[in-house]
Amino acid sequence: MPKISIRKAKVDDIGQCAKIYFEEFSKQDVHWSLRTARARVKQSILKDPKWCFVILHERKIIGVLLAERLDFVKGKSIQIQDIVIMVQYQNKGYGARLLRHLERSARKSNYKGIYLTGNTLGAAGKFYKKLGFLKTQYMFMGKEL
Repeated sequence: MPKISIRKAKVDDIGQCAKIYFEEFSKQDVHWSLRTARARVKQSILKDPKWCFVILHERKIIGVLLAERLDFVKGKSIQIQDIVIMVQYQNKGYGARLLRHLERSARKSNYKGIYLTGNTLGAAGKFYKKLGFLKTQYMFMGKEL
């Protein structure tokens, strides 16, 4: 049985997390580079390290969850920025473990909810629904410049 652990992400993890992030997100968006992935991971870990976690398989980082505190009308909540799992470890429950870890941590700190913006059409939408996430009255909007 492989040893699996979850811990808070550290500054020393930025390079390894950025590589995982780049490998997965550059498949979806050609604008991602290793440099932009590193900047994204670094920004999240430095901004709100309490809510950024890595999952390790045999002491090797195989995934990362980036989140931050969100002061919301319903009380303090968490905003998930991204969850990324290395492709060879996807669909094996590691993302779910990261999310459950985040939920337990948030409950212990008396947070009222967890929110995210994600693609509802593909595997990500099914993943979040399976873990109890529901559509809210809010919508994601943007404007290209």
